[in-house]
Amino acid sequence: MPVVAAAGDVIIRRGSVPSHLSGGQGHEALWEGADGAWLIRTGRLARFLVIRPGHVTFAMGPEATDDDARALLLRTPLALLVYLKGMLPLHASCVAIGSQTIALAGESGSGKSSVTMALLERGHHMLADDISAIDIGADGGPIVFPSWPDVELWPDVLSRYGRDVDVLPKVRPALSKRRVSVSEQFISEPRPLHVVVILRTHNRADARVERIAAGARFKSLSRVTWVWPLLRAGGMQARHFQMVSAIERSVRIVSIARPAGRWSADELADLIEHEASAG
Repeated sequence: MPVVAAAGDVIIRRGSVPSHLSGGQGHEALWEGADGAWLIRTGRLARFLVIRPGHVTFAMGPEATDDDARALLLRTPLALLVYLKGMLPLHASCVAIGSQTIALAGESGSGKSSVTMALLERGHHMLADDISAIDIGADGGPIVFPSWPDVELWPDVLSRYGRDVDVLPKVRPALSKRRVSVSEQFISEPRPLHVVVILRTHNRADARVERIAAGARFKSLSRVTWVWPLLRAGGMQARHFQMVSAIERSVRIVSIARPAGRWSADELADLIEHEASAG
């Protein structure tokens, strides 16, 4: 079984993956977990088996490509690896605006990558796109670890910034979404986290910043962590609680609500720059 990648005690291999786990519990169509192992299914494209302390085996379907495997690996399996390394994977992009490090969190389609691109166009910097790995430092404050210097964006977003979509690689063959290198604006060293901005939609015509009440901060932050339902199958709920609590106590958490229809990434970038200046 060839090793595709290895770093420390994390090993990623291509090989045989079972269709079910003995005694597994979870979402039958998408994933199941049992005794420190998780089976993740992505339709007919691939299956991933993630085992403590950080071993991943993947099997590809007959129609899957290497780009499919890469793109799918860098989602739920990667988030699980982050958990297994004792960190918290926020469903967030992460940018640096001056001295402030800001996580832009939210569900898929909330605008994280589009707003990140708008901020990069203004000369700011990036640590992560879509998954931000958070650890707790010796002083009890959260630290963001960088991922890779790419942003994934749809063609209409790239066209607004004058990018030639045709020369950019697709994230996956079946998707029109492109991968954009931002290596010149990528921060490769960990940085303290200062603000979490949770992006969501509403039915109003404008975008606005909303403060999150103290009693709702933990729940709001929990909702933007990756694959937290999988933790129940792996006995990691306590660690998740500790990590979310530490972040909730240490950083400013706000929500930015944008129109559910037409909206402007630049308008949200203005609001986020204002939040950075408030720090």
